[in-house]
Amino acid sequence: MKSLYAKYEGRGKDSLLHRNLRLCTEEGVFATPYVILSIPGNFFLATLITQVLGVGEGAYGLLVSLPAWFNALQVFYVPYMARYFSSRALTISTGVLNILFWILLIFALPGIEQLGAEAGARWLFLLFVFISLSQSVVGVTWMSWIQEWIPGRLRGKYFGRRNAIMGFATVGFILLGGWILDHFGATVFGFQILLGVVGLLRLMSLYLQSHIYTPWSGPENVIHKGWWNRYAQLGQHPMFFRYLVFASFLAFWLSFLGPFVPVYLNEHLDVPMRKLATLMLIANISAACVMPIWGRISDKHGCKVAIAWGILLWMSSNYLWLIITKDNLWLLYGLWVWGGFASGGVILGGFNLLLKMAPREAKSAGISVHLMATSIFSAIAPIIAGLCLENAHRIGIESFSVYRFYFILQPTAILLSLILLARVKEPTAAGMDSMMGALRTFRQIFIQNGLMVVANLTSIRSRKK
Repeated sequence: MKSLYAKYEGRGKDSLLHRNLRLCTEEGVFATPYVILSIPGNFFLATLITQVLGVGEGAYGLLVSLPAWFNALQVFYVPYMARYFSSRALTISTGVLNILFWILLIFALPGIEQLGAEAGARWLFLLFVFISLSQSVVGVTWMSWIQEWIPGRLRGKYFGRRNAIMGFATVGFILLGGWILDHFGATVFGFQILLGVVGLLRLMSLYLQSHIYTPWSGPENVIHKGWWNRYAQLGQHPMFFRYLVFASFLAFWLSFLGPFVPVYLNEHLDVPMRKLATLMLIANISAACVMPIWGRISDKHGCKVAIAWGILLWMSSNYLWLIITKDNLWLLYGLWVWGGFASGGVILGGFNLLLKMAPREAKSAGISVHLMATSIFSAIAPIIAGLCLENAHRIGIESFSVYRFYFILQPTAILLSLILLARVKEPTAAGMDSMMGALRTFRQIFIQNGLMVVANLTSIRSRKK
């Protein structure tokens, strides 16, 4: 790689590498709003789909599950595409195709509203199938592409700085999105303006991305060659499968209720979009501020300790949902600040534990199995939750009562997951420095739970001298 760069680069800030790194950061800033909004379960789209377009809980649960389904399925079609096209070509071309479907969605919204909830849900499903499918390709190929040209010695420092900038971009987008919907109203037109602004920013991101110059990028070798042997090697690591059971169980229950929280806030507590944006803002600021603390806890006391304390603090506070009414909505602010603080231990501890648990000799197989398992379970959960809510309507049970049951069921189940975590033996040292893209499904889960600061999080461990 160094020799390839030497052929094109100058010195210092004039070098090709420095220019590419700067463009990578800039395009990430412009891409952040789209990364957040392209997941149907985020707070903004939840309001559009369920309140403005009137889509029922069952169809909404199915829409929310689409990104996770394609995260699981991409292990079958992305390697085939990589035989014939470079990671750079796939990233940019699929990104362009992805934004075209997004633009189609923007212009189709008035027609979808006129069709009614049932027919409109079918069109939304079709559009989000293509959006989620193309986004799943971009997510994998972008990770593969940046590993081609960013030297390993720089990744920890560079992505640490990039993640911080992405965090500020996320906060800025939440403020912008809240202002747009407050100014134009939470209507189809208001959401067209919001989605249009996000689309323009994504187009700018693709323009900058196309100027990242890596002329040596080419089609990859067939990465699934000998895949059966690599998967078979995982059978020699029973502790990895114990961790996988815990991660899948956690993904299921986090996805079970998270996408429906904004629906509950809108339907039963009449929380306006402006207040929702404020809640998201304070949760993300809280999470960003305490991430370094959770990192030190994870390094000093172990990843399991960080995860366990994160779950205990986060889920214990979630029982407050049972007493929140329209008369004490001020409790939501404390709940969101505390949730942002505690959830940092789960996401950061979970990443570091995965670094340790994935077998070095079967790293790619471990990543694939982890991504597929957590994706499938996180895809099934909102479908079940939505169907239960929809069927409750048909037999005369108020959705308010179902939500109250969910507010007991979800935190209790996640607290019980600590029993599974206790059975996992944590290795004393990490097996690798990075796990690019392995936590993509968990990032999407946390976005659905309102923690958008992890939307563009790229997980790299800094190398110790």
